[in-house]
Amino acid sequence: MTDWSKYGYRVTSPYGKRRDPINGKTAEHTGIDLVKAHKAPIFAFMAGEVVHARTGQSGTGFGNFGNVVAIKDQRGALHCYAHLDSCSVKVGQKVAAGQEVGKQGNTGRTNGNGAANGKGSHLHYEVRLKAAPSYGFGSHTDPEMYLAKYIEQGKGTNKMKPTDFIAKIAPAAVEDMKKTGVPASLTIAQAALESGWGGSGLTVKANNLFGVKGSGPAGSVKMPTIEYRPDGTSYPILANFRVYHNWAESIEDHSKLLVNGTTDDPKRYHKVLNADYKTACVEVWKAEYATSPEYPKLLIDLIEQHKLDKYDQMGKVEKATVELNGKKIAEGTFLNGLVTVPIRDIAEALGAKLVWDNIKKIATVNGKKIVGTQVVNERAIAPVREVAEAAGYQVTGWDGVKRKVTINK
Repeated sequence: MTDWSKYGYRVTSPYGKRRDPINGKTAEHTGIDLVKAHKAPIFAFMAGEVVHARTGQSGTGFGNFGNVVAIKDQRGALHCYAHLDSCSVKVGQKVAAGQEVGKQGNTGRTNGNGAANGKGSHLHYEVRLKAAPSYGFGSHTDPEMYLAKYIEQGKGTNKMKPTDFIAKIAPAAVEDMKKTGVPASLTIAQAALESGWGGSGLTVKANNLFGVKGSGPAGSVKMPTIEYRPDGTSYPILANFRVYHNWAESIEDHSKLLVNGTTDDPKRYHKVLNADYKTACVEVWKAEYATSPEYPKLLIDLIEQHKLDKYDQMGKVEKATVELNGKKIAEGTFLNGLVTVPIRDIAEALGAKLVWDNIKKIATVNGKKIVGTQVVNERAIAPVREVAEAAGYQVTGWDGVKRKVTINK
């Protein structure tokens, strides 16, 4: 759970039922009250776009909140920072996590009612799962659980650069596309969005890229998540999520859902299969894979920003060879400038010691863990450069016409 002291706060009133400090009545507290010094800077917990930065008006969803900054994150949830002394951002501004959004204050309905001495000064922080209408009023969720799911899980983990994440997942996504028809661009974009570029605790601990619940090939792990009641309200729980040996298993499981659908509708996701990336992103949302109206745009933006649609062109997946001293020692796959090869073929040809962890499904060459290990068609593959360097060799040449890699000592 969230350790608020790490952010410089102490909690004076948690989320949920409480006794109102002003009228003494028991009522639902829709956020959490956090305190540090009066007029101390307030920093955003998550990145997003500012949609409100002024005094909250009655009937808008921010009545009695005083000065409020509301920031919509990439999942469409609204983060509300209320009772501020002043706002430091403007509507339309992009805000990074950790960026100042205002000063702690006592404006609006507080014990201080704006008193200059700072009486009643605190931050009322809410997370609303919707941003409209009325700024998502009524869609409140536990801020602590929300942050635990999307931030705290990824702290101290191996969050990857987008280029590294794509290089690792692309070969498995393309191989899966050949078998299932699920566009590789959709697989990569959904995985990047839902795993935080491989940095979520669920991905790091369980190789679970898509948040699939239940028991997987390697068991299960309990993690915090948010569930929804039929009336649309939410509640936090600890749920069992599937654990996989590697990312390829997670991708295979994800594609099984899209191919086989659900018990009540086996063809639920069939309009996604073999579709162009824009159609696939819209249709997977229409089939209720996700409920946020922002979901298709988020996926399409990711695909276009990182040019992921090139992975949908199966003709771009070509054979490549690896040579040592003029002799071919292995064959692999060339995709988007990356040559991946069977790890055993390269290790044995170079006289390196190969150790295979059949539980974690990862290879070690000469004592160095091959982080790019993927299992595709029951063979462990990885980028040729990583395997060669672990074996004490270097990639010294590339023939783009013949798709040939040359390595030497």
